[in-house]
Amino acid sequence: MNRAIKIPAKKQSKHTKVPLEKQIGMVKAELEVLRDYVELLEARIENQGKPRYSLDEAKRKLHLNSL
Repeated sequence: MNRAIKIPAKKQSKHTKVPLEKQIGMVKAELEVLRDYVELLEARIENQGKPRYSLDEAKRKLHLNSL
């Protein structure tokens, strides 16, 4: 009788190793998104109380109707 030996598969770790260069790139991308968000918040604070315009209204005021 020939019996096969079962070898358990290597368990996959939830935390796979990511090269340091890739991690740095990922962090830089996240920082860029956060900077954009901070700039948006700063602009909203600076323009608080001023009138807001829709995209169509802004295009009309800037004479950009053809875009």
